[in-house]
Amino acid sequence: MPLRQQQKLRHNAQFLVREATVFLLVSLTLVGCSGTPSNSIAPRRPVLTSSSCDTPPDVQPVSAAEIDIGDTSRPLIALTFDAGGPSTPTARILDILAKHQAHSTFFITGEWANQNPDLVRRIHRDGHEIGNHTMHHPDLQTLSDQGVCTELSQADDVISSLTGATTRPYYRPPYGDRDNRIRALAAQIGYRTVYWTIDTLDWQTTATPNAITKTVMAHIGNGVIILMHAGSQVESATLDELMTKIEQMKYQMVTVTQVAG
Repeated sequence: MPLRQQQKLRHNAQFLVREATVFLLVSLTLVGCSGTPSNSIAPRRPVLTSSSCDTPPDVQPVSAAEIDIGDTSRPLIALTFDAGGPSTPTARILDILAKHQAHSTFFITGEWANQNPDLVRRIHRDGHEIGNHTMHHPDLQTLSDQGVCTELSQADDVISSLTGATTRPYYRPPYGDRDNRIRALAAQIGYRTVYWTIDTLDWQTTATPNAITKTVMAHIGNGVIILMHAGSQVESATLDELMTKIEQMKYQMVTVTQVAG
């Protein structure tokens, strides 16, 4: 079984366990409300409402057109980091970005933000752009319309409470799994779908600095959006030298907003 599929199955299993736990807690709460004493904890997830996918006040719907490459007329590239797994390498990655005086876009899950509030604050403080990567990292295509919108809204609530800034207007779907329905729902609540031009495959157990560098160098060009992971040890070991090579090729490393023009 491909490693990406194994990774996805592990995340989906964790998601199903969480859903089963929430169902049990809700059931116990309902029993308590019917007259039987209940000391159950309130479920973490709010009850979905019919307004989950309504455009929030002061938010403008955005284009449902996906971004997978930026402006190809200028020598700009975007390094992007998904943050939804381990966090140990993230501080080192931030140090390297600071050394090169480069700003990137981090797509962060709400759960990762809850677990790493100081790192989220540092990412924001260092001037990086923060996009939405959902609350629990599910495959959005398996969720209802309301479930999709709630995943994005919950993550934004968590992250904005730490940074004081919304994650709009960009989100990246977990695993890259999306379709026209997902893109349209996200756009309705102010999120543009961001994919990538180059996948460094830094999440694979077989990834090496040499392999990552070769992949990037083979496909680099104006406007490319490069997928990396904030939890990848091999990425943290590769990044400094890779950024030096990119600079030597006269490319400027910028955020998604900047590369999209």
